[in-house]
Amino acid sequence: MQTNNAHNDAFQLNQTAFVAEERLQLGVTRPAAIVKVTGL
Repeated sequence: MQTNNAHNDAFQLNQTAFVAEERLQLGVTRPAAIVKVTGL
């Protein structure tokens, strides 16, 4: 998150701009091994 009051006349008007960024990642779990059962 960042804040800034140096854009145009924001300092004179006592304004502050907030910028927020979020980075997401979709995690897909995979099995460590596959077991095949035969002869039941």
